[in-house]
Amino acid sequence: MMTPTRTTVVTVLAVMAYLPPWRLLGLQWRLGLLTVAVLLTVAVARRSLELAFYQTFAWSGLVYIEPAPVDVMWLALALLTLLEARARSRVGVGAPWRRCLAPGVLPVLIAFAVLGAVSVAHSRHLAAALRFQFITMYLVLVGLWLGAAFSDPGLRTAAVKGWTAAAAITGVLGVLGVALGGPLLEAFCFDDVVDRAQATFKDPNVFGSFVAFGLLVALFDWLVGTAGGTHGRCASRRAFLSRWVRDGVLLLFIVATLESASRGTWLGLACGGLVAVGLYAWTMRARSRLLISQAVHLALLLALAGLYELAVGRLGFIVSRIALQPYDADRFANQVQGLSRIDFFGHGPGSYELQTGMAAHSTYVRLLAETGPVSLLVFVALMAVLVTGLARAALHAARHGGRRPQEPLGLALLGYMVFLVVYSLFIDTLHWRHLWVTVALASVAAAEPRPGHQACL
Repeated sequence: MMTPTRTTVVTVLAVMAYLPPWRLLGLQWRLGLLTVAVLLTVAVARRSLELAFYQTFAWSGLVYIEPAPVDVMWLALALLTLLEARARSRVGVGAPWRRCLAPGVLPVLIAFAVLGAVSVAHSRHLAAALRFQFITMYLVLVGLWLGAAFSDPGLRTAAVKGWTAAAAITGVLGVLGVALGGPLLEAFCFDDVVDRAQATFKDPNVFGSFVAFGLLVALFDWLVGTAGGTHGRCASRRAFLSRWVRDGVLLLFIVATLESASRGTWLGLACGGLVAVGLYAWTMRARSRLLISQAVHLALLLALAGLYELAVGRLGFIVSRIALQPYDADRFANQVQGLSRIDFFGHGPGSYELQTGMAAHSTYVRLLAETGPVSLLVFVALMAVLVTGLARAALHAARHGGRRPQEPLGLALLGYMVFLVVYSLFIDTLHWRHLWVTVALASVAAAEPRPGHQACL
């Protein structure tokens, strides 16, 4: 059971795990961290599986070392959930994936895996192809396992809360690193001409996209909460404090995404937010006064974020990032060069850099060049199935909810899936853990309105 006391203790332990400069420490320290992560996961899972999921995702932002703690924690949780499920005789070796995932997701993932394997056989760089495909398949399998686990609403909610906590922790580290400088700047910022926050990630773009999920969850939790009347009145001091805490968290996420200086993050949030907020506004169109007050409130938060950037002297840099950068021409030219040698089965996973000498900077370009046009179409089909499924689920909730809006997580997931679709045009996201976590969350959320949907674990 996730009691407030236990959740607080687990969160404090997660914060402590983020603080040491792990990238500067030796192998023995990293092995010690992985050992502690596994032991904590097993110990917490014996008390509460939901709390263990919260803890694991609260650690999911600590990924600038490989393997990351979340990898071994996922492995421990997968074994524990499998043993528990078999003990309850609710799932066997052949888990009923098709009943807990959105229609079409499982066949598309199988086709994606098969096409990747075929491409490996055609690769001239077999070792690199095998390594790259192994990582891809690991993440696909993690997504399938999480899809089964997330069919349990308690585990799904715990994971989302943990991810949001991780986004808040890394957001604070990134913002403080830029603002205070010194050792924090070296530990949590990108080594660039002008520092960009990256916290405990390998790249500011990964940091920005990770925090963007927390921003969307916090945004729709606030929007739906005020629309439902749970936060619209300050009848008590506790409600008043809750409102200010939510505003503070939203402001933190906005500033953190700005400090990442990731144009892909900004564009993805604009597109995903426009779709999800537009759908929310359509469901609440009968309450125009509420929508106007929420829009004004959000505009004030954005203005405060702009004032903060002005106060720390970074507003000019943030604005300058909107324009095309000098390296963009080389990036686009490299993508054109890579696409000029397309093969039906591709040149093998992980071969793009070996052939062109530069990164792909686009998931779609990488797939087209490495595993062929059919594999790209399959991946696009997966994204389309999830986005349309989430939109259908949101409309279903709106039709059956009267004047009350749907669940905030469904709207946040819709916005974030659109975010990832757009983001993947400019950034290679294929091996991002949170891409496949989102696929799992979206697969279950899109399946639930369907008759016959059942939990797999």
